Amino acid sequence: MYRPLVCFTFGWVIGEWFANQMQLDSYWQITISFWVMGCLFYAKFMKGMPLILLIIGISTGSSYFSFYHEKNISSFSHPTSINAIGQITTSPVIDGDTIRFDFAMQYLTENGKIQQISSETIRVTSTAKHPHELEQIRKWQTSCYVQVPIQLERPPTAKNPGAFDYAQYLHHYGIHWLAKVPSVSQFQVLSCKATLTSQIAQLRQSLHDRLALLYPGSSGQAGLLQAMILGEQQTLNQDTQEIFSTLGLVHVLSISGLHVSILVGSLYFLLISCGITRERVAIIILVFLPFYAILTGSSAPVVRSVIMAGMMLVAVLLRRTSDAVSFLALALLIQLLWNPYQLWEPGFQLSFLVTLGLLLYVEPLTHHLPVPGYRFRQALSVMIVSQVVSFPVIICTFYQYSWLSGPVNLFFVPVYSIVILPFSTLSLLVSYLSIEWGVALATLTSWIMSGMDQLLTGISKLPHLTYSISPPALGWVLCYFFLFWFTYVTIVTDLLFVRRLKFVTLPALCFLLVIITVGAKGSMETTLITIIDVGQGDATLIETAGGKIILMDGGGTLPSQKKPWQKRKKSFEVGRDVVVPYLRYRGINHIDTMIMTHGDGDHIRGLEAVVKRFSIGEVLHSGAPPADKFESQLLSTIQKKHIPIRVVGSSDQWWMESGMHVQILHPLTTVSSGNTNNGSIVMLLSIYKTKLLFTGDMELPVEEEVLARFRLPAIDILKVAHHGSNTSSHDAWLSAVKPKQALISVGEHNRYGHPKAEVLARLRQIGAHIWRTDQQGAILVKVDQRGYQLESNER
Repeated sequence: MYRPLVCFTFGWVIGEWFANQMQLDSYWQITISFWVMGCLFYAKFMKGMPLILLIIGISTGSSYFSFYHEKNISSFSHPTSINAIGQITTSPVIDGDTIRFDFAMQYLTENGKIQQISSETIRVTSTAKHPHELEQIRKWQTSCYVQVPIQLERPPTAKNPGAFDYAQYLHHYGIHWLAKVPSVSQFQVLSCKATLTSQIAQLRQSLHDRLALLYPGSSGQAGLLQAMILGEQQTLNQDTQEIFSTLGLVHVLSISGLHVSILVGSLYFLLISCGITRERVAIIILVFLPFYAILTGSSAPVVRSVIMAGMMLVAVLLRRTSDAVSFLALALLIQLLWNPYQLWEPGFQLSFLVTLGLLLYVEPLTHHLPVPGYRFRQALSVMIVSQVVSFPVIICTFYQYSWLSGPVNLFFVPVYSIVILPFSTLSLLVSYLSIEWGVALATLTSWIMSGMDQLLTGISKLPHLTYSISPPALGWVLCYFFLFWFTYVTIVTDLLFVRRLKFVTLPALCFLLVIITVGAKGSMETTLITIIDVGQGDATLIETAGGKIILMDGGGTLPSQKKPWQKRKKSFEVGRDVVVPYLRYRGINHIDTMIMTHGDGDHIRGLEAVVKRFSIGEVLHSGAPPADKFESQLLSTIQKKHIPIRVVGSSDQWWMESGMHVQILHPLTTVSSGNTNNGSIVMLLSIYKTKLLFTGDMELPVEEEVLARFRLPAIDILKVAHHGSNTSSHDAWLSAVKPKQALISVGEHNRYGHPKAEVLARLRQIGAHIWRTDQQGAILVKVDQRGYQLESNER
């Protein structure tokens, strides 16, 4: 079927990608040129309209993206302190004692004078000092105007390869600055007018509170339903998020096309059963959808799902339901006009790719699956198509895939979407008519949810459930989708050319995928060492040329003493949120050797998440008594998983593999309790002719001891001890090892003042080139027989 809108939209997507990759100017001239060429071509030959629409789409999409991108700039050129007046544009999100919202600055005040500026949106965070301040914040609405002194700061970029780039994410929504206000008391509310939006926000808060009332307790059911019904992600239980993410069910936790489809379908059949015509039903739901989008927070996924559902209803109005693909293309085009950066959002990609796959392939595949029962075949087809289509996006975004994702989705998604979501919504609505009946329905729903929770928790504890996959190249993705299409055509069609070519094409495409995959891994003759940016802490990953994986320390987030009302739903944990994602990004599934240099929390607390997620061959330990309760628990967990613990000392050395020699310089055979820093494992790593020295947190006594016991060679790369503390890296030590490169793992604006100015001066005095994670992000060292090469994540 000839679909002009599909051709144009496909060209638009290609044009946006091309414009983003090439960063060229003068797209308007290119657009006009392509339009003229296309019209002349069609006028002369009267054919080739799909190709012409494709070309016009490419030129128009690239021009629009270029124009949009050029306008997406800030009025401020550098960080500054200002006193601003503006409007709250998003409902304040309260998480523990932290408050976050977007704020459109419209005026600046200085010395009593008010200056109007071009409106610019910033993201504001603040902290409540007392619980009663939170009650005041809950009264703030999107219509409120406030005055506040702020310090503009640039959003953080990705500090490690493959990490989430917060600055880029905000840039996609026209936000270029962060503002941290130390105390909520600094806000001065000028006015709050009641608007339709603010009234809907109040309704949203009422529904939020009612769900908390109907589903009490610490099981997290209220938070789960608040996410599914109202789109409130911040209320989700942390354990629930991890389980759903591990099993590939994370889409259930947000309002997506599935949720909106169920809502629209339920309303559609309910109104049809009341005797209302299809056209009027479509109009009623079209009017309702914008209200629903505002009620659920108007986030990008919600708006996307509402637009897609709206286009399907338009198809019903125009009696064009058989051409759903064209209306899907129109929905995509509308959203790219609204915000062209959405093309790079994983949620956007998954929504349209999966929906397109379901529209095109489910019905034909259902008739060709050799299993009994039409409904079961249909559900199986939906699962197969969804998993196959979403696979490349998932591994390119999350760097892991759950082998049970397909079966788990096949069973649990219908339960959550067809049973739990409607029942919980019904209990919520009924509770406003009769609280007793609402509680009764909520009790039934809660019982079902508890059963599902137990099943999911049990499945999530299965070993080797997920597999890490390093993100593939674009060529691999394109080859994958072509292989999927050709395999599908081979199964469901009887075309002569397919029957003739399938025995050649399918093996050739599979072989090409293997070649691209192997080529993407790069040369196996190179050892890659990454000083992972874990803030104020240490974590080093060594990937050897022979394929061995060594993890030395894992950083750590030190516990903070907070009152219950101050604690956030999901606190930052460096092992779970930094180290494990980086290991997944590198495609690591097994760690051959994990080294615990010593027991300080900023070195080993992050290893708890690593031990839970990965299989480990052995653990190297200094033999020192546990520094605290946490280290004792971590060692106990390691023993329960039957991971051998090897105590190493200054007499140990071995060949890790050909060309790589390890020598332990410290500690002594026995380590006494006391200063944990001086119990650190100090390791000399020789890779061909390159010498690397890892020093943990050792201090002056250990430096003197090592110099007295060993005659050290000149060191190419020194991992500076104790984050650049003045208790280490003294003149005698640095004069002896003479490092050419000095690597410092340190947190930005840390409370200890690391690295100390005197240590930096000593390093410069001996001519060492200094690399710092707080300024450059992760530091990558590539070593081979020819030598070494260093680069940072922020080149």
